[in-house]
Amino acid sequence: MIASRTQRAASRARESFPARRRIKSPSTRQFEKDSLMTTYSSHAPSCPARQALYGYLYSKLASLPSAASADTDPGEGGTPASADRDHRPKRTSHLIHRIAVHEASHAVIRLHLELGTITEITIDAPHGGYVASRTDEFHEQTENLLTAHLAVMLAGRAGEEVITETVGANGDGETRGSDHELATKLAYKMETAMGFGQRRPLLYRCCTDWPLHLAIDPELAEDVNRRLEAAYEAALKMVRKQVAAIDYLYLQLLHHGTLEGTELETVLAETRKLIRK
Repeated sequence: MIASRTQRAASRARESFPARRRIKSPSTRQFEKDSLMTTYSSHAPSCPARQALYGYLYSKLASLPSAASADTDPGEGGTPASADRDHRPKRTSHLIHRIAVHEASHAVIRLHLELGTITEITIDAPHGGYVASRTDEFHEQTENLLTAHLAVMLAGRAGEEVITETVGANGDGETRGSDHELATKLAYKMETAMGFGQRRPLLYRCCTDWPLHLAIDPELAEDVNRRLEAAYEAALKMVRKQVAAIDYLYLQLLHHGTLEGTELETVLAETRKLIRK
């Protein structure tokens, strides 16, 4: 009789509360991730190209969140971390200073090379800062012009190296559209699609998954890196020459936070007076 009542109660409970999709616990996900990584590390092939591919996949697995950083990780008081998603930590004065130097360097080198029109500069964006610009004229897409664009993309890092004597992480290695990502992508296209390749310039070999292409083709990666290093050396040289203009602009950014409209035009007019030809 008792067993019968228990069975009926269980049946009613199943009807009232349908079975829910099983959610893997963080520890289960971590175990599966570790198992996959062990498989990749212990079965890597001897072929160099396949080794590079396995290394790329292994790095992707390693970047997956661990159990300790899973979305179920509680915040203070047991509140899920995702509930605090909009929280914005306070930036230290040293970080604000670095961001200002970085963005001022981008802007000054863009002004010096006369590449487009700057429409906004800020050091108060969620992920740091940026320089917004527009293109008013289309010029011949020569190798020299594209290399100038590479130098502008890398000028932020160059400014940090020259003025703060250190360099900060490039978007923590995660931010899509970071300076390094954009510069590497342009240099890759110059080598594989635009006809400026240092080897086989007539061969179109541009791939959608260009990071994987670089990972499995060391020769191509070397050519792209050589192009980036040349552009960075040019950026360093220009930054050293334009320190006075960068100093003025980054101090204005520290004061205003964001420059746009007539305020931006006034500041850039003064900046141009300090740019050495």
